[in-house]
Order: sequence, then structure tokens, then C-alpha cells
Amino acid sequence: MSYPEKIKFARETLLMTQEELALELGVTPITVCRWETGKVEPSIKAKKAFPLTRIMANTKEQISRNMRSNKSKDTKPELMLRKELWRRGLRYRKNYKPLAGKPDIVFLRAQIAVFVDGKMWHGYDWEHPKNDFKSHQDFWIPKIEHNMERDFEVTQNLIELGWLVLRFWDFEIKKDVAACADKIEQAYRNRTESEARDAEIQIN
Repeated sequence: MSYPEKIKFARETLLMTQEELALELGVTPITVCRWETGKVEPSIKAKKAFPLTRIMANTKEQISRNMRSNKSKDTKPELMLRKELWRRGLRYRKNYKPLAGKPDIVFLRAQIAVFVDGKMWHGYDWEHPKNDFKSHQDFWIPKIEHNMERDFEVTQNLIELGWLVLRFWDFEIKKDVAACADKIEQAYRNRTESEARDAEIQIN
């Protein structure tokens, strides 16, 4: 494995995007990209902050534990979206366990379940990135494809129960959190107003 390939493998082992690694090391995403393509080599300072040997010693089991641990934490896109919804006066439950898939955000009255999907975890544009894994393909590809299948099953299950399911990619929220919140707010208003009209009809 070449040095650039080791950098990419180590980053993927840590479940980080190029942008996240760049932020962690105090460099630009373009710099990380150039490291991984072999155009430039990391500085001594960057190498010390990103110890490839130790990271690459991780076993598949350790990687799996990292994945489970990271998925249980509030991600930056989730926090951004929740903050924006709260600012608009929309109140919700988070990580709602009683529902399949434990949606990231739930509006019980309107029966809306919101999921924030990481593009790596959930296979965004999957036919292209799945060919980028240079190592541990037997681990990563089945793992992510299983996540994709489960996402579909969870969505269908909730729809059958009468829920509206809204899914957003993490990068969509980072790019324009207001636009994502607009979609949720509009859906919330539509469903609650429809409920109110139905209640009024029944009274009359």
C-alpha cells in the first residue's frame, strides 16, 4: 500500500471525511485531497497529529466498535438542524427509541420522522464510492449495503404506520440548513392543519 493510500485508509478507518480530517489537523480539504492523491506529502507536524501506524493497526472489530460509538453521538448536522427547528418554534423528540430506526427527530403529533444520514454510512451515490475502498472491502461494502437495506425497511415500516419520513444527507444540512428546515416546517404545518380541519369537520 502506497503512502497516499495509507492516508486514505487511515482516514476511512477513523470514519472521517476529508473535510473533517482537514478541520482536525488545521489544514484545508484540498490539502488532504492532495495527500491522498500523492501530489504532496504531509508536514512533520501533520504526521505527528495523524499517526498512520497506530491507526492502521485497528482490527475490523475495533472499526466496528468505532462505527457503533460514532453513530450514537449527536452529529454536527443533527445539532444544526435541531437548533434551526427549535429557533422556529418547532418542538420535537430526538433519537426516539419507540419507533423503528430510532429517528433523529420526531414530531409525535404530526407523525413525522426525520433522519439525518451520513453519506458514508448510508451509501450516498453508492455505485461510485463503493469502488473507492482499497482495503477491507469485505467489511465495508457489506456493512454499508446492509445499512442501506435497513434504511429502506425502516422507511417502509413507518410509512405503513401512517408516518411521513423525511431523510436528509448530512452534507445537505451543512450546505443549507434553512432549506432543510423549510421542508420539515412545511410538512409539519400541512399535517397539523389537516388534522385540525378533520377535527373541525367531525365536530360539525
